[in-house]
Amino acid sequence: MKIPWLVTLVYIILISLLSHQPSDGLPDNSLEFENIDKLFHFIEFSILGFLVYGSLSSQIDDYNQIFSLSIKVGILISFLDEYHQSFVQGRDSSLFDLIFDILGVLFGNFFHYKLFR
Repeated sequence: MKIPWLVTLVYIILISLLSHQPSDGLPDNSLEFENIDKLFHFIEFSILGFLVYGSLSSQIDDYNQIFSLSIKVGILISFLDEYHQSFVQGRDSSLFDLIFDILGVLFGNFFHYKLFR
C-alpha cells in the first residue's frame, strides 16, 4: 500500500472512531455558537476529500476520473458515517450533517485540484 492511501485509510479510521463516541463523551459546546458542529463536519470531510483526491491522483492521470471517483468515495464514507452514528448512544443521523459532509468532500476535492494541478 502506498503512503497516500495509508494516510487516507488512517484518517477514515479516525473519522469512524470519533463517530463512535457517545454524546456524553463529546466536549461541551462552550463556544456557544449555534450549529458549530456543521463547521466541524465540513472541515472533517474537506480533509477527507483532499486526502482521497490525493491518493487517487497518485495512481490515475485523468483529472475527470479522479474527481468523479473521489466524490463518490467521499459521499459513500459520508453516508456510512451518518448511518454508523445512528447506532451510537446519544448520537443521531442528520441530513444536515450529511449535507455538510458532502460539501466538505466537494471543497476538499476542489482545493486539492486547484493546489496541485
